[in-house]
Amino acid sequence: MWVGETTQLSKVVGIVKERILKIVYACKENYCNEEKNVYKHCWENNGKICKNKYLEECFTERTKTNGVNRGCGKCPSKTCETCNKNRCNDGQGLKYYCKSKKGEKGMIKCDKPECYIKALDESKNEFDFGCGNCEESDLNCAQCSNGTLCNTEMFFKNVIYCWQNISSGREENSLKTECEDRCFVVRYYSGSVAQGCGFSCRRFTGSKHDCKICNTKYCNVLSLVPKHCLGNNGTICKTSFETPCFVERMKNNTENKGCGKCNSTSCRDCQASRCNNWNNTYYCKSVEGINGVKECNMKDCYILKMNKGTIE
Repeated sequence: MWVGETTQLSKVVGIVKERILKIVYACKENYCNEEKNVYKHCWENNGKICKNKYLEECFTERTKTNGVNRGCGKCPSKTCETCNKNRCNDGQGLKYYCKSKKGEKGMIKCDKPECYIKALDESKNEFDFGCGNCEESDLNCAQCSNGTLCNTEMFFKNVIYCWQNISSGREENSLKTECEDRCFVVRYYSGSVAQGCGFSCRRFTGSKHDCKICNTKYCNVLSLVPKHCLGNNGTICKTSFETPCFVERMKNNTENKGCGKCNSTSCRDCQASRCNNWNNTYYCKSVEGINGVKECNMKDCYILKMNKGTIE
């Protein structure tokens, strides 16, 4: 055997002995075979094992993406826990972390990944933070679950919430949803409304549908698109959200419907889309009515001459 080969073999034997000594400890004194005399194991990622001195720690870290990082030694970040027993860092029961004024180091441990941030006074940069979800009706609150300590002031300022109408009804829905970059609202010619995230209005170019895109919090309100009023003979007219719809009873007792304010006393108006759908509404002169006119549910009117020439 060559001298070089002998030297190389000696190195290999030395490495093997060192590794064996990390696993096996031999002694001759009474009660000398304590666990502290051998290396303990810590879990690493992907089921691997690292070895550590008995008094040194194992760590389990909650990563920025809410994953789990494990290994030997001290914690690499503050969203982390350590333990001292053999293979103790299995990650079971590892908490999530949310920003909070109540916990230590400006954070709190949570059972679930959802964190919230609520604006108390955004102009003064005053916020409340913690674990959990926002109340659905709270428009000054935002929630996240995509990373540890995600509920920051910057997240609140950049997040976009949109109104969401999943029922395609004619009324604005109070549901809200978090969106990546923009919101939309569309009123179809049928009268139904859709609201939500993303979307493109190009598909409606040249159609009778009305669609708008916006990119600020809760911007996709119904007032962005024209509302509908019922017209005569089954027609539809479109008008701005603030303009009313009307139903007018004409002198020959026929109905006149459309967009705009009433132009006579025998008329009723309303603000919601397609709200002017009343039937069998008539008007008679009356001392009890507004401006001398009373609304009736039948077309017959009467006039009665009272004593001393008074008329009812």
